[in-house]
Order: sequence, then C-alpha cells, then structure tokens
Amino acid sequence: MNARVFVPPPRPARVLLVLGSLDGGGAERVAVNLIHRSDPALVDIRLGLLRPTGAYLASVEPHRLVGPRRRGRGLIDLAKAPGDIAAMIERARPDVVMSFGMAINLAVAMALPRGEGRPRWICREDSNTAAEIAQFTSSRWVRALASHLTGKVHRAADCLLAVSRDLGAGLAAETPGARVRVIHNPIDLAEIAAMAGASLAQPPARPFVVAAGRLVRQK
Repeated sequence: MNARVFVPPPRPARVLLVLGSLDGGGAERVAVNLIHRSDPALVDIRLGLLRPTGAYLASVEPHRLVGPRRRGRGLIDLAKAPGDIAAMIERARPDVVMSFGMAINLAVAMALPRGEGRPRWICREDSNTAAEIAQFTSSRWVRALASHLTGKVHRAADCLLAVSRDLGAGLAAETPGARVRVIHNPIDLAEIAAMAGASLAQPPARPFVVAAGRLVRQK
C-alpha cells in the first residue's frame, strides 16, 4: 500500500475570525491562540472586530485586524453590525468565516453573501444557548423567537462548532439537521507554564482554592 503524500495547498487558506471585540475572556483568548499558533504556510488568519478594544488587542499584529474603527455599543451600532461584517468579508475575501458567540453568529448569518462566492461558515458556540436566552429575557414570547432564530442560524452554518461533548450533544438535540462538530478549546501550554512560575504579589497565609471563570450564572 502506497503512503499518502501530503501536497501543500497552492496558497494558505484565508480564515476570518469574527468577534465583537477582544473584551471578555475565553472566546477572545481562543481567537488569539489560533492566530499565534496556526501554521502561516497553511492558514492565513485575519481578525474581524466590530470594536477594536480589549485586553488582547496589543498581542495581535495590526495587519491581521479587519473592521470598523468606531467603538459604539448602542442600538444603532448593533443594527449596523451585519453591514460592517459584510464589509469585513468583502475586504478579507476569506475561504472560511468563523464566528464567536450567539449575537455575532446571528449577525454573520445576515452578512454572508449568497451564491457561489459564499465562504464556508463555522458557527462556534461555547455555552448553553437556551440558558443564555433565558438569562437575556424573562418573556416567554421573546425566548421562543430567540430560540427559533438561533435554530435557523445553527442549521444554516456549514459547521456548528461546540467546545465540549456535552454541549455538542445538547446542540444536536436542540437543532436537528445542524452539522455539529466538537473541537476543544486550544490551550497555550507554554504560556501557562511560564505564568505558573511567576510569584504571587501577596500569597495567602493559609490554604486556598483557585476558581477560574466569570461570576455569571452560566459559570
């Protein structure tokens, strides 16, 4: 049996990661890790941000950033998000778009071009969408509408990406027909090892417990 020979692509695959900003935690760190650790000979990653803000912004090379320069958070800016993302896609001309989070996923679904020129779309979810909707509103009708729209978005994606087996199973059960894949979050072990060697500014005088996560209901 002949061994399969790896043939490199004629050019790196162009990937556009789309987020609201680099404020926050897990999803934003995942995006930055993908940029830093992907093989540039195989993948050319650009980062589309609706707001160029956040703790990780300084660690991203400026030429990789795509997006509007305004910093608004109001309803007007939210309404403009699909148009802004469509402009990012037109500028970056990606082979693949990967969106992060429920609101951004909806905006990307509205922004993607139709027809032959449409890039492949990876819709990434890292938390229980039903719980997020319940946390967002107490209205039964608004929850039903949000769940319906979320299901349509998930089914429209070429890949619905979950970050754990349990989350993937839940998404598949909630949205029959969605193309669910499970890929765990990338972790920069070298960075973690370097940080583990740093000393605490004021170490506790007695045994203590460390917990990682934002103080929100989901966690």
